[in-house]
Amino acid sequence: MEIVNNHPSTPNQMKLAVAAYAKAFGLFRKQKWYWMLLIPILLNVVLFYWGIAQVNVLTETTFNFIESLTADWYSAEMGSGIFNEFIRITLWVFFKIAYFILFAYVGGYFVILCLSPFLSIISEKTEKIYGKIEIPLSLPILLKSIFRGVLMASRNFILQTIATVTVFFFGFIPLVGGLVAPILMIVVSAYFYGFTFMDYYIERKIETVNGSVHFVRKRRTKAVFIGIPFVVVLAIPVIGPFAASFFTILSTIAASISLIDEKP
Repeated sequence: MEIVNNHPSTPNQMKLAVAAYAKAFGLFRKQKWYWMLLIPILLNVVLFYWGIAQVNVLTETTFNFIESLTADWYSAEMGSGIFNEFIRITLWVFFKIAYFILFAYVGGYFVILCLSPFLSIISEKTEKIYGKIEIPLSLPILLKSIFRGVLMASRNFILQTIATVTVFFFGFIPLVGGLVAPILMIVVSAYFYGFTFMDYYIERKIETVNGSVHFVRKRRTKAVFIGIPFVVVLAIPVIGPFAASFFTILSTIAASISLIDEKP
């Protein structure tokens, strides 16, 4: 099935994106792809505990540096043991909070980057089953898809960061900025995440990155609606980055189905 290079109407893009999630969930259950969840779950556990370990190392390193600077000026009567413990706990809490904030923002793309080979395979499986076509599988094609997925995810992460920073400063504009900026941040994030999920299907139809960019721009509404569920889940405090792993799989399936369902 060749990819359709038309310009779907905005209402049709919304309809296809919303319907695709329902179909993706149905396909996921029908094919009993529950085993797929083990991969992102294991990845998240490894990333989480690795991150916590690095936070502990950073805390001790920073504490030792501060201790070396302050050893000469605080006196024993201040209670060096209590003072040291206070500094250590303060640093630990600060770095833990910073880690969770960073993981919530960067974690989504980091998980996508790590799962790129897996997500490419999921998109191919979806097209083969849902699109009812045969897709030749080979190592060179898979390696090419992996490279393309990593390249596109990295590109979208950089552009999303630039756009987010721009919107953040726009938020300081009195009245209008404070009302519009939060909505724009959600839309921007959803667009780039949706773009990334859609490209796992597009990469098999359009070889160049510029071609993919042009194609998705015609479907920006669909990209936003494909990405919104992932953004909403990712924003859930503490458990968001972990729960978003499931939506990484579901969103990739939905994005592929939404493009398969397009009519010339």
